[in-house]
Amino acid sequence: MARLSFEKRALLLRTVEAFSVMYDDWETLSAEETQERIGGGDIMVAGLAHVTGFKEEEIISAAVRQAKKR
Repeated sequence: MARLSFEKRALLLRTVEAFSVMYDDWETLSAEETQERIGGGDIMVAGLAHVTGFKEEEIISAAVRQAKKR
């Protein structure tokens, strides 16, 4: 099995920091606002969209393209 890119330390640390920021931001939201952010979708995709500024569809498309390369 190939090593996944997130195993690289620098990327892993940036990912952890990004999700830390996301959770700090989301602690100030009400339950309704949090549900609106997630939109019934995947919390990981919603979190990545929040911290990167990319649209959820762009993240999903990029993940699918990357998976097809394996």
